[in-house]
Amino acid sequence: EVAFACQLADQLALAVLNRERRRAEEALRRSEERFRVLAEMQSDYYWELDRELRFSFVAGRRLAALAGDPGWDLARVIGQRFDALANFRMIEPPVAELQAMIEQRLPCRDALCQVSAPDGSHIYLRFSADPLADEKGDFSGYRGACSDVTGKRLAEQRMKQVSTAIEQSPVSILITDAGGRIEYANPHFERVSGYRREEALGENPRILSAGTTPRETYRELWETITSGRVWRGELRNRRKNGELFVERTTIAPIHDAQGRITHFV
Repeated sequence: EVAFACQLADQLALAVLNRERRRAEEALRRSEERFRVLAEMQSDYYWELDRELRFSFVAGRRLAALAGDPGWDLARVIGQRFDALANFRMIEPPVAELQAMIEQRLPCRDALCQVSAPDGSHIYLRFSADPLADEKGDFSGYRGACSDVTGKRLAEQRMKQVSTAIEQSPVSILITDAGGRIEYANPHFERVSGYRREEALGENPRILSAGTTPRETYRELWETITSGRVWRGELRNRRKNGELFVERTTIAPIHDAQGRITHFV
């Protein structure tokens, strides 16, 4: 009877352990599934590299873009080194600097890379990663996340192009606030007017006035642009050194998202 009771107790204990193990495994499975679903719902990508810097885990709704193939299976990247992907190029930091960080097992923050698609377009990803350690404390790889910053990157490039075009424009360009105070003057304005940019900022364009343009012209100009329309005409102006010149001028209002005039150019 004692032996039977002990055997029954052991069986009950084993049953409890098995039940608890199944519960733990189910909880882990649900947790992993929850994480994967959340990762797939985000625009971000999540990944892990092993000690050889090969992909051991990847997740993300649009991660197929990394392979440049819309029908790409995520599993195809598993086992590949991140720096061996043919369509992958580091931008910030340079590859040599990133490699040095990896060799020292340092975390990486706000790195930027470019991924090329078959159609010639580019996807820009900004990522951060932390080194991983195994139970012995030895390096075991990296875990990281990256975000698609293509839109922001392209917008920055367009802004740089526009800025360069304005800076190198062969015509004078002024930007004022809604009250007419100069906030920007390009280099050609400096060459034509004789005023350095620093001297013009905060001033009204009337510093150029030669005093010979009819008042009616200025009244018409101001009424036109404050009503949201573009004014075109000729103004008799004076350079800083006193020389007179006639300038063909176009002035246009700049509106914000609500339609309010914020600047004139």
